[in-house]
Amino acid sequence: MNGGHGDGVSEPPSPALSSPAPLGNKNARRVHFESGTQTSPTPKSPQTGGHIAAGASLLGRDGDEDDASHSARVGLHISLHELCASIPNASRVQATDKPGTHCGSCFRGGDEPAKSNGNGKARARMVQLLHDVTGVVRPSQCHAMMGPSGAGKTTLLDVMSRRLRGRSVISGELLYDGAPPTMKKIKSETAYVQQQDCLPGNCTVFEALMFTAMLKLDNTQDASRIERVREMVQVMGLSNCKHTIIGTRWRKGVSGGEAKRVSIGTCLLQRPRCLFLDEPTTGLDSATAFVVVKTIKRLQALFGCTVLLTIHQPSPSIYDLFDRIIMLHYGRVCYFGDGFSSPIAFFAQQGYPYKPGYNIAEFLLDTLVESEGSAFSLYDEQETDGDEHSFATYYANSELAAENLRELTASKVMFSQQGVAAVLDDDDDGGVRSKRAWLMEFFIVLMHRELPAWRSILYPITRVGLPVLIGAILCSFFYDQGYNLTGISNVMGVLFISSLLPIFMAQVFVEVIKDDRLVYTREFQDSYYRPSTFVLAKLMAEIPATAVAAFSYGFLLYWTVGLTDGWETFLFFCLVFFCQMVLSMTLGLAIGAIFIGEAIPSVVLPVYITLNMLVCGFFVREETIPVIWHWLYDISFMQWVFSALCINQFQHQEYNDICEDGLDLPLTDAIPIDITADTLELIFGECQPIQGNAILLMFGIGGRDKWVSLGWACCSFPALLVLTYLAVKFVRHTKV
Repeated sequence: MNGGHGDGVSEPPSPALSSPAPLGNKNARRVHFESGTQTSPTPKSPQTGGHIAAGASLLGRDGDEDDASHSARVGLHISLHELCASIPNASRVQATDKPGTHCGSCFRGGDEPAKSNGNGKARARMVQLLHDVTGVVRPSQCHAMMGPSGAGKTTLLDVMSRRLRGRSVISGELLYDGAPPTMKKIKSETAYVQQQDCLPGNCTVFEALMFTAMLKLDNTQDASRIERVREMVQVMGLSNCKHTIIGTRWRKGVSGGEAKRVSIGTCLLQRPRCLFLDEPTTGLDSATAFVVVKTIKRLQALFGCTVLLTIHQPSPSIYDLFDRIIMLHYGRVCYFGDGFSSPIAFFAQQGYPYKPGYNIAEFLLDTLVESEGSAFSLYDEQETDGDEHSFATYYANSELAAENLRELTASKVMFSQQGVAAVLDDDDDGGVRSKRAWLMEFFIVLMHRELPAWRSILYPITRVGLPVLIGAILCSFFYDQGYNLTGISNVMGVLFISSLLPIFMAQVFVEVIKDDRLVYTREFQDSYYRPSTFVLAKLMAEIPATAVAAFSYGFLLYWTVGLTDGWETFLFFCLVFFCQMVLSMTLGLAIGAIFIGEAIPSVVLPVYITLNMLVCGFFVREETIPVIWHWLYDISFMQWVFSALCINQFQHQEYNDICEDGLDLPLTDAIPIDITADTLELIFGECQPIQGNAILLMFGIGGRDKWVSLGWACCSFPALLVLTYLAVKFVRHTKV
């Protein structure tokens, strides 16, 4: 297992990884609690290997921590006693032929009957996901939670890390170092690596790690912070890709294995005592998966932290890296003990001996699944009688379960403190705030998270190139308009399109926030920064490109079409277009943050645009708008922007083109005639120019002031900003 595996990373040998314990030797790696002292395996650094040699200096460089204090730091001790978890069954599904089981994430025996809440209405039916999980997660060891899909692995991981939220109900006992965990302890001493890598895609590997270091390592000098990031890059085997971007769905970046190691590195920068990982090998080939898990194991030995990870079906080389195994099925514990060959001995005691040549992990999982009423057996190609064997029941009555309970009792005595975990509400969810002052935090988020997006070729194309392109297309259609009736109608069309275009471009920012949702949700959970700094930094990073786009669009369109001459009116046109772009950008961010899922935000925006088009005053005059929609006319910022552009163009203007060119006005379909200027003078006497104020009256905006209209439009900005802030803060976007 010392060869290179995936991503070009060479894996040095690690003496922390020993050969498997003899069959049935359950005490080979046990932590003993005797006379109130704790003895645990002392992490040893590998004898060779560039990654660890460089990483060894990480042990003593953290501002207020010296080498001795950090080297003595041990992993977190977690105690579980009869831990249960239930969630409301929001959607009933048809039951299978096994009583109490349902599809997907519902577990056997998990349904509780609906109960009355006292007012005659039935409460939501609860589905129990975990059943009486008891055991000790030993400090400074690597624990793997295994089981078939839907076994409750991620649920148990989320319960232990206190990430199972919403209306979940947790009962039993969960202790960190002998005491009930607070959010402050959890966020300061643990780290959680999600199944899906949630990283800022426009940052390079080094920038992503540096961003974490600047926000989480507040007591560290800048030089030490940079040095620690460099060492973490080397420890994680990321030296060859440290200047490669992480990547987004629009832009290729690092490989899957490299991205997973970046996720782990960002968590280890703050030196947690416990590292939770949810399916760290998902989506990786076997060689890359081995590199990732081997890196986790090596860093666990280096830092002395406790590691808990969920894994579905590890390869033999990965399975050999685990110190302890927790096997779950239908939310119940089937094995909780030492790794290596100990689970084989435990299964053999139940009449399921290991067949040589099988992957041990596959043997354990297949045996669990196939023994529970399967028509076929792993041991024989003939059909069986279908009798079920309950591994969970056997474990609950076994000596191993009794040993785990005695170990749990000994740990309580050692820590001399007890506590009972109750319903995990969000009462202390904000126990740990950002470590930085607001202004410094804003600067870090702006400079190190948002501005790197400028490097992407898509950024200038979508922010500046798109408005310029549409402006050029409009110029080709509306070049050099006169101010007869036809020309005035065309100019009104240009102004309407100019007020509408930025709202269409809001789709760009819907996609931007959709790309960021999982990332900022994770970073909020880990107390990287405040929602307010994220929202304002996101807006501020877009302002320069928005200003360039507004001026470029105005400069290209204004003089080409032939709008009202004058620098004051031109600058006002650009200002209005800039404000409309900022409003539309904030609208796009709000919609993307409020609505969960990929499709819903993209559906909501066109509906919003259509309603605003109908009430802006171009298609339907104000006096003819139905009463039920008139309120939207009053608050629509598009209506006020259209009003400001029209007033800027037509107010106090006179157009004499009709007196010079006549009027192209067909009287009937049969007798189309051109009415010349001389004919008009014969009919009406002296020719009267078209009054700009009359045009405004025709569209129901006469008597308004352009600055007042712009002011009313800008009143929507604080409302949209607050809406975006609330959505970012309270709407959680998690991968299902």
